[in-house]
Amino acid sequence: MIKAIRPDADDEAVGNCFYLPAPLDSEVLNSRLSSVSLSENQALQEFMRHFAGLSEDTTVAGHFVYSESPWPVFDDRWIEPIDDEEEFEEWKGSLMLFHARNGCHVLMHPSGRVAWWVMQEASIDAIAGSFEDFVSRFNDHRKLASPYDPYGP
Repeated sequence: MIKAIRPDADDEAVGNCFYLPAPLDSEVLNSRLSSVSLSENQALQEFMRHFAGLSEDTTVAGHFVYSESPWPVFDDRWIEPIDDEEEFEEWKGSLMLFHARNGCHVLMHPSGRVAWWVMQEASIDAIAGSFEDFVSRFNDHRKLASPYDPYGP
């Protein structure tokens, strides 16, 4: 795993470090993207080719999917009652792309839309209409020394 530390960081706390494992084998990557109906999303494919597993820490959360097999999909309620049953059904089967340290997940819908599954509130909050828009938002957040989650710093 490559460890990168912000050049202006006072310490190596979460938000000041980034970790990146070795790239996934291209056949494995293609198979996993196909299994969640996302193999045609070129932006996601390129991101995952270079940044699968990018994480804030080496613990169990704060990272993009990587070696989990199969990749996790949104098909469990976790908390009852869910605010909007139709919304849950609409996002069912979406790739759980990012697992935040607070337990929430970024969902990647096969259509390309991106949302937070805010576990604590049993809600789904749309955050981007495309993966490219999501990456822009994620990059803006990475300029802050703060873990990435739906509540923000």
